Amino acid sequence: AGGLQFPSTMFRMAGVDTERAMAVSRDEMHALLERAVADGYELPRTAGGIYSVREGIVHLNITRVKVDGRSPDPFDPASLSRAESEGRRQARRYLEVFRRYVPGYERAFILDTGAELGVRETRRIVGAHVMTTEEVIGERKFDDAIAPSCWPIEEHGAGRSTRWVWMSPGGYCQIPYRALLPRGPENLLVAGRCLSATHEAQAALRITANCFSMGQAAGIAAAMAGDGRVADVDVPALQRALAAAGAVLAPRPEAAVDA
Repeated sequence: AGGLQFPSTMFRMAGVDTERAMAVSRDEMHALLERAVADGYELPRTAGGIYSVREGIVHLNITRVKVDGRSPDPFDPASLSRAESEGRRQARRYLEVFRRYVPGYERAFILDTGAELGVRETRRIVGAHVMTTEEVIGERKFDDAIAPSCWPIEEHGAGRSTRWVWMSPGGYCQIPYRALLPRGPENLLVAGRCLSATHEAQAALRITANCFSMGQAAGIAAAMAGDGRVADVDVPALQRALAAAGAVLAPRPEAAVDA
């Protein structure tokens, strides 16, 4: 578990002056939280995802949970239990810091925390194709593509920062069907963060939207296989079925966003 990305406990604050809070830029937030660290607060991250879709409520993805300095062992219930407790301790610590340092949070309180720890990485299969860093950043396309991915490498390592490696503006790679097919076991498909990819490539491919896309592709492929083998599914037919269901395998160039 030592080399795994660190998980996060998601939580929401209510009682927030969202107009003032959302006016704080990412750089300003980083500076405010670094000031808190300099004042003695132990914060695992000083940047993160902070969103609001309802007045007075803010969602935060900013904790980084460690057990004995390492990512918790996802196969050890005791380690995960300690991680769940640590994540909630961190949420309370961030509440104190946000109330003291960040505009708009003076009367904030914790509304709720995620039902479970947000785990970014556990075991991965070795599949018929293993996605690599070069394929992700090089925006590789595949004949057996079942989903596009535009997310950068987002690696949650040991320090307070998160490592980002970006694609070109509007760029994307594709996830091949073969990355869902494990070597060895017959008639098995996987979908989600356990796809066939290197540690670094998985840091880009594991995001929620991609997991949805992989799950959709795996489900349709399993139905198409019927009593046959999932490895023998007609991939062009699978791609047509995905397209008919609304999936987009190759985003239009005009949809690209200028960074």
